[in-house]
Amino acid sequence: MKKILLAIILIISGTFMTSAFLNMNLQAEAKEKSMSSKLAKNLKKGTFPDAYGKIGLLKKNLKSHNGLLVTPFIEDTIGDDYYVFNSSNPTPNSKIILIERSYTYLISSSSIKKKLGKELKYYSLSNSVQENRTSFYKAGKYYVSIYKFSSISDTYTILQVGTKKAIMHSYDVIFY
Repeated sequence: MKKILLAIILIISGTFMTSAFLNMNLQAEAKEKSMSSKLAKNLKKGTFPDAYGKIGLLKKNLKSHNGLLVTPFIEDTIGDDYYVFNSSNPTPNSKIILIERSYTYLISSSSIKKKLGKELKYYSLSNSVQENRTSFYKAGKYYVSIYKFSSISDTYTILQVGTKKAIMHSYDVIFY
């Protein structure tokens, strides 16, 4: 009787664990998407789709969103984008040197390679770059950093587009 009861418990728990494991794999796979052609094209132009500014744009020409004005800080948020300027005390004539945007899914490595080409090699000056999660690419005359993170509770990709100097400074790396 004990053996039969134990066998039933093992069968039920094994079925539950297998279905739970398969469900987790399906959810993780569903969160990964391909990089769109529109995104790749915009990165090569130094911006993001539907962004309010682009690399090289003066702060005074940065479009506001729903009346949100740009505040005089190094990083300003408009919509879901972060804008970094070429001055620690930005004036209206300061230029945008880096834009950051987060996505709530992973962008597949194969689509990134297909759209942006070969990953850049770099040397980390502070060993702060997590090599398994951050990659760098040249997109037109701009540089792109892609940080991907996924856990059971959270998945996201952070993209930055900017000048070579701004991307290197942001991650404390040197490209070679």
